[in-house]
Amino acid sequence: MARVPRPAGRWARLNSDAISMMLGRASISAKELYERAGMSSPTFYARRNGKVPMSLNDVEAFARILNVSPLEVAVLANHLGELTPDTPESTGAAGQRRG
Repeated sequence: MARVPRPAGRWARLNSDAISMMLGRASISAKELYERAGMSSPTFYARRNGKVPMSLNDVEAFARILNVSPLEVAVLANHLGELTPDTPESTGAAGQRRG
């Protein structure tokens, strides 16, 4: 039986939101980011949208491509967590409704 991935937890969602914000400020597209990270489009968007947790390896790869440190991603994620209520339907950094 195939293992069904569980949805991303709060910290994984916050890291995904931080990556999305950093991508919005970068001079590369989402497609270039996931291709340079060796990731497929469905895998990238499942992580970005919180359907699947973003791993530390993902954060490290995206940070390297975005020319920031994984610590900078974590600091931004922590800051976003302070601004975002801890509910399953919290609004993501990109203004998209989670749920």
